[in-house]
Amino acid sequence: MGCITVFHHMGKFVSFRGKLMHYEAGDKHVVRGVNPDMWSYSKALGIVREFKYDGEVKVWWKPKKGRMDKDLRQMSVDMDALELANYA
Repeated sequence: MGCITVFHHMGKFVSFRGKLMHYEAGDKHVVRGVNPDMWSYSKALGIVREFKYDGEVKVWWKPKKGRMDKDLRQMSVDMDALELANYA
């Protein structure tokens, strides 16, 4: 089975009065069937690389009902990916 993961990219983070408010413009890719037991930082980067990025890539995530100004988290190691998998 698996989870549905949505990647937003090619846009920008927008802030107002110092608070991060939303992610604007860009593209959205939905990836179905992601197995949370096999999820890792390298798996996430592999998916992002399929979008034709070849430079430095940063991956951020937040819970679906989380707020951009306080719940946004950077994924940079497998423990971060595991936290996302546990949430999902």
